[in-house]
Amino acid sequence: MNKRIAAILLTIVMLVSCVSFAPALAAKNGEEAVANAQPREITIEGSHEVAKGYRIKLKATVSPASASQKLIWRSSNTKVAKVDEGGIVRGVKKGSATITAYSKVDKTVKKAWKITVAAKPAKSIKIKTATKTLYLRDGVKTVKLKAVVSPSTAAQTVTWKSSNTKVAKVTAGGKVTAVKAGKARLTATAVDGTLVKASITIQVKKTGAEDPVEPEDPEEPEDPEDPEDPQGTPKYYALVIGNGMEYVYQPQLQGVQYDVKAFSGALKGLNQSWQVTVKKGVTASQILSSIQSVFSASTANDVCLFYYGGHGDDSRSNTAGSLVGINCDGMSDFVTPTQLANALNSACKGKVIVVLDSCGSGSYIYSNGEEKSTSPDRFIQPIISAFKAKESELVSNTGELLGSKFAVLAACEYGTTSSDIWMSDGAGNELNCGAFTYGLVSSMGCEYPNGAYQGSMPADSNGDGKLTLNESYQGIRKVVSELDEIFRQSGGSLSQVTQMHGSGSMVLFAR
Repeated sequence: MNKRIAAILLTIVMLVSCVSFAPALAAKNGEEAVANAQPREITIEGSHEVAKGYRIKLKATVSPASASQKLIWRSSNTKVAKVDEGGIVRGVKKGSATITAYSKVDKTVKKAWKITVAAKPAKSIKIKTATKTLYLRDGVKTVKLKAVVSPSTAAQTVTWKSSNTKVAKVTAGGKVTAVKAGKARLTATAVDGTLVKASITIQVKKTGAEDPVEPEDPEEPEDPEDPEDPQGTPKYYALVIGNGMEYVYQPQLQGVQYDVKAFSGALKGLNQSWQVTVKKGVTASQILSSIQSVFSASTANDVCLFYYGGHGDDSRSNTAGSLVGINCDGMSDFVTPTQLANALNSACKGKVIVVLDSCGSGSYIYSNGEEKSTSPDRFIQPIISAFKAKESELVSNTGELLGSKFAVLAACEYGTTSSDIWMSDGAGNELNCGAFTYGLVSSMGCEYPNGAYQGSMPADSNGDGKLTLNESYQGIRKVVSELDEIFRQSGGSLSQVTQMHGSGSMVLFAR
């Protein structure tokens, strides 16, 4: 039942640096080449607004380019806004704060940047326009777009982008100018860290001399002043369980505390407004009761996420895959697959995302407890297809979470272990963490272990700002495979193979 802890030597630190800190390494190498250059000025680019509970990234550049680019970031009011050493600002509560970037070489060289924290995040954007048709001659050639962000207590600033600047250009203020005949899509994006978007299509024609006057779009009713729970908008509930350090019988899993911190932090930075509940060191009965209390308010339109990091049963007995409570004595205090499936079915009315970083976690989606291939390069789509015929036959240990309402990411296969690794946090500290959770957090584009968003999601293959189940699965497997290669170079092996069940197109995480 023990989660196998594998120590990776210095090579793992090198890998983590390449994955998470490549820009910093590039800057460091540049500094060494021009160590004597003196900084003169700092410029900052980014948003002046962020929503409470969300993050934005400030980009700072030191002039001249040959000077050291290393900076120290400080906030004038950490109760309103916090900033980390990468320039990522997090809104804490409504108000204003000044973020200042100092040159690490010469602290007299600095740049201040005012940040306003909005009380509420953007939920939607409505674009208003007098016309959707522009003309190159004999007609209206420009139009001013207006973006209205709801709720009204959210930051109202947006950025504008044209899908085809050869047809229509748009300024930062939303003024659209016709360039040539065709169509262009104009998109407004909230700057408060939510990345909420809205778009309209503008058509440009050659002449308007013979065109009838185009009627304006009828006014639509305004959104509610503060739609905390607009009808039809899903809510997102997350229960994050960490059973790592408080065991009576089981050895400590020191990495679980960092896994929980990293994953819950990553969730809180998403624009889905996840309501995250974290529980640490709980018994089997407390796990089940927490599921009921956290998810019972959910509706059929909502999404519930259950994450478990800790010991699991990697045996092939009738408790295979069970989650282990902190009073485990080797014979009791388990949450069996059947118990977990029944609890989630009962409490969650809509879709359920299940993320399991524990030994034997593949038992939850394996038909008849059958062990699958441990080859890191063999995927399981044929297995998933075969599962669809089994949904009406589910009993204990035959894949309890195969139902259509579930999207499952499991760290390893039936009867196999989930591994911990050692890594550097970039500040000279070594941390223990789950290879699977590290892969998931990295795929979401977040830093380990604080969960801070780094500006892009590596697993977002189509660049739409969303991670589907399949994209998350592929992203985790890629990272775990890279870790496995490090092990193999040292004569070892990281044998766990991430498993997946559910609709691959289902969106799990959105920015």
